[in-house]
Amino acid sequence: MKDLTQKTIKSILEMDITINVQDRNAILEFCKNPTPANSTPPPPDRLLSIAKVAERWTYTQRTIWRYMDSGQLQYQMVGGRRKISETEVNRFENLGKKPTGQISTNAPEKIDENAG
Repeated sequence: MKDLTQKTIKSILEMDITINVQDRNAILEFCKNPTPANSTPPPPDRLLSIAKVAERWTYTQRTIWRYMDSGQLQYQMVGGRRKISETEVNRFENLGKKPTGQISTNAPEKIDENAG
């Protein structure tokens, strides 16, 4: 940013009494060292299918649907399909919801690996 532009912004900020000193200094610092336009953005969050989440948790897909429908598990619509971000799966696991969480008044349907 050009020096003249920075000076102009500084003058405007000093006249605006609604902006506190900390915010004013943060704005001025950003004007001096803005984030480069060509900086690499963080990688996108991986999106998982309902089947993948069910497999990871050893639950039925119906149980995953119930978590989503109850609002306990957030999802995104991608191409008309529900996808769950890996961040959301981790958040849900960290809440202790998996593997013993309850869905409303219904118990989760645990897959019995010993069943034939």
